[in-house]
Amino acid sequence: MVPCCEERNDFNECVCSRNLEGSKMTRLTESEIARELAQLDGWDAADGLLRKEFRFKTFAGAMKFVNQVADVARTQRHHPEIWNSYNLVRLSLTTHDEGGISDKDVAFARAVEESRASS
Repeated sequence: MVPCCEERNDFNECVCSRNLEGSKMTRLTESEIARELAQLDGWDAADGLLRKEFRFKTFAGAMKFVNQVADVARTQRHHPEIWNSYNLVRLSLTTHDEGGISDKDVAFARAVEESRASS
């Protein structure tokens, strides 16, 4: 990992615009997004957002998932928009600095799916 800039949050974590590998994030083209979506079950893309809706049996199940997503966000240093209503959770991902969906959003979606599969 390339050394971080001097931008730090309250937890002394890097908050610069570089991804975890130290390279600059890259906005994906429509064809790249389509290729990635083919490998991400249930995810779609619209209006510059990578999105998925998750349904759970209970509110507690939904909240457990939201906490898993929060762990992924902390680890990946990338934060989704999270919407919840009882047993429904919607995630929306975008990279504001890039003005749309980036490789960082795709990596986040994959990490969410991996976290969900392992729980």
